[in-house]
Amino acid sequence: MPIQPQNKAMRTIFMLALMSFFCAVGQAQLRGSTEQEFQIKKEFLEKRYQNFFVREIEADRRERLRQEAASQQKAARKVIQEAYEKSRREYVANRKAEPEISNEQHLKEIAEQKKAHEKTRLEYIRRRDNLKRIESSTGVIPEWIEYKLYEPYEVSDSSD
Repeated sequence: MPIQPQNKAMRTIFMLALMSFFCAVGQAQLRGSTEQEFQIKKEFLEKRYQNFFVREIEADRRERLRQEAASQQKAARKVIQEAYEKSRREYVANRKAEPEISNEQHLKEIAEQKKAHEKTRLEYIRRRDNLKRIESSTGVIPEWIEYKLYEPYEVSDSSD
C-alpha cells in the first residue's frame, strides 16, 4: 500500500517529536557520562534517524517500481489473451464438420475393436502361461536367503 503524502508528513512530525524526546532523555542520562560516550550515542541516534528516512524512501521507490512492473505485466497478459481469443475464434469459424458415421458402420467398428481386444487378451494369457511353466520348472531360492532375512549364525552348514 503506497504511503499517502499526508501520512508521510504526519509520520515525519511524529518521528521528529519522538527523536527529540529520546534525545532529551538521552541527554539527561548522559550528563554524568564522559564526552566520548556522549559522542558515540549521539552518532548512533543520528545514524538511526537518517537510516529510517533512507529506508522509507527506498521502500516508496520499490513500491512504485513494483506497481509499474505490475501494470506492464497486465498489459502484456492482455495482448496474449487477445491473441489467444482471436486464434480461438478463427479456429471455431474454420473447423471442419465432424464426419457422419452410419449406425451400421459404427457397429462394425465396435465389433472389429472387440476382436482386436480379444486377440490381445489371448496373446497375453498365452505368454503368461508360458512364463509360469518356465518358472515352475526351475529351482527356487528361498526368500529368507535371497533377501538376507537371517542372522549369519542361524544358517548352519550341513558339513559340521
